Amino acid sequence: MKANMKKEKEEEGRRKKEEGRRKKEEGRRKKEEGRRKKEEGRRKKEEGRRKKEEGRRKKEEGRRKKEEGRRKKEEGRRKKEEGRRKKEEGRRKKEEGRRKKEEGRRKKEEGRRKKEEGRRKKEEGRRKKEEGRRKKEEGRRKKEEGRRKKEEGRRKKEKKKVR
Repeated sequence: MKANMKKEKEEEGRRKKEEGRRKKEEGRRKKEEGRRKKEEGRRKKEEGRRKKEEGRRKKEEGRRKKEEGRRKKEEGRRKKEEGRRKKEEGRRKKEEGRRKKEEGRRKKEEGRRKKEEGRRKKEEGRRKKEEGRRKKEEGRRKKEEGRRKKEEGRRKKEKKKVR
């Protein structure tokens, strides 16, 4: 009977010891599980922070690209306008040149015409002067002829008287 009780007590002690070991192991397992979960939480938090930062960076990049696009568009518009202005300026200058060339041609033609007119008048004057000289000479010759005839007539009359 005493031996039976002793055996039972030993069995009880062994059972309790086993229970303690099991609980200790359970505690260790739970602690490990907690540590693992904490680490997991820290990792997820870090991941979230990283994604948020990435999103902020991408948003900023998008804003920068949009601004760059707007700037380029404006630059293109400005260049196009500048090109249009230069083209118009070129057209205006070309027209001005054409007008001046035409004006020059007209003046040259006018000069040529006046020169020709002057030459014609000069020739006309020379011709008239020559005509006047010729008529004057003709008059002088006729006058001389008249004087000569008069003289001859006088001489004949004189001769008649002498006879």
